[in-house]
Amino acid sequence: MSLNQTITGILIFIHSWTYGQFGPQQIITDEAQLARDVFTADIDGDGDLDVLSASRSISGDFNIAWYENEDGLGAFGAPIVVDVSLQESYALTAADLDGDGDIDILATSLSLDRLVWYENLDGLGNYSNDKIISSSANNPLSVIAVDLDSDNDIDVITGSTGDGILAWHENDGAGNFGGAQVISSISNGWNVQAGDLDDDGDYDIVASASGSTIIFWFENLDGLGNFGSENPVASVTEPASTTNLFLVDLDGDLDLDIIANPAFPRRLVWYENDGSGNFGPEQIIALDLIGAFHLHAADLDNDGDNDVLYTSTPSAVENTSEVGWCENLDGLGNFGPKQNIINTLTFATGVHAGDVDDDGDMDVLSASQNDNTIAWYENLTILNVDEFTEPRLIIYPNPTSGIFNVSDVNLIRRIEIFDSLGNQLKSIMDQFDQVDISSLRSGLYFIVLHTDSGYQTSKIVKI
Repeated sequence: MSLNQTITGILIFIHSWTYGQFGPQQIITDEAQLARDVFTADIDGDGDLDVLSASRSISGDFNIAWYENEDGLGAFGAPIVVDVSLQESYALTAADLDGDGDIDILATSLSLDRLVWYENLDGLGNYSNDKIISSSANNPLSVIAVDLDSDNDIDVITGSTGDGILAWHENDGAGNFGGAQVISSISNGWNVQAGDLDDDGDYDIVASASGSTIIFWFENLDGLGNFGSENPVASVTEPASTTNLFLVDLDGDLDLDIIANPAFPRRLVWYENDGSGNFGPEQIIALDLIGAFHLHAADLDNDGDNDVLYTSTPSAVENTSEVGWCENLDGLGNFGPKQNIINTLTFATGVHAGDVDDDGDMDVLSASQNDNTIAWYENLTILNVDEFTEPRLIIYPNPTSGIFNVSDVNLIRRIEIFDSLGNQLKSIMDQFDQVDISSLRSGLYFIVLHTDSGYQTSKIVKI
């Protein structure tokens, strides 16, 4: 047995009693006909996470809906329908697209070739009719929303399978979008993600593909949305594809690595970033994933590193579709075995993580197409006594107009700031006495305070 195998075995033993455990399925709705995607955001501005869904129905049932977290603890109301006419909606996300401080919705329609958004008219989740960004996207399968041109508003990026076009649309800050600015054309582009891959302070783009190279990234050359040529990340000896990607720091070095699920054979892998956008070879997270569809990453066991969520679907008609996760054993990207959360879904197509019951850990949500279901699974992890032994740290003032303090800065080793969608906005390594978030938009943020003994998550409102 090699030294690496011995170390991995020891880690598995040490961590076996601290694995995150998940409760039974709690159905939010079973009326999302051909449910495809699920997402969390604070839609009604009350400080808790609500749930959104996208569905593929083309015959009168709703395509886009949201579900109010009525008590902040995961008791969800009936579907609040946003759109019944979008048809074949494969993907959605949420962001403040018009700069008014509330959460709008962004979605795609595969059969109508549309990219649309819905304005949150009052900050309470009453939405406008669809506002068309593009009606010629040629089977848009994925969509994301980030500030690509560094002008402090949220632009939109989409990948289309019909023609392989990867493009972005510039926002004028009020939700008026320009025409498609083509980044590249790649073969059968399934998924697109954005993040700062080369540590130069702007958003770059990652896209999946089919062929001898299954992942590319594109450098944002000037921070203004002018992109360089294709940078291959993952090449394969036989033509293949990968259906999903996710960007996250898996090895604790504060840069973004890539998670993917390549085919032939279907597996779950990651590629290490050296911090400059140079990626290492494929590293296996899990094997024997059949028909893998969707990926996500979050700290599921409250140990300070990012674990990986996945769906695995042997058949679109069998009740054997799985949502599961793999634990990051050491924070360096060495993973434990697959752990099942549920394996009785019919064609699980979406997975997401968010603290929907406000207890400080990340719960899991799923969308499953053939049983029309959006559901969540409570994270029942009991924190190790070593997780956080110091007195609870307090951030103040809260709400704040720009500056907040921490009650005992001598305990702090690192502060991370995340938005309500889970995007990391800042990582602060020193000068903890006054933290400046004045450059951030008004809204809810999550503050992770790291100490020598563990970490603590707190919420703060920027006004």
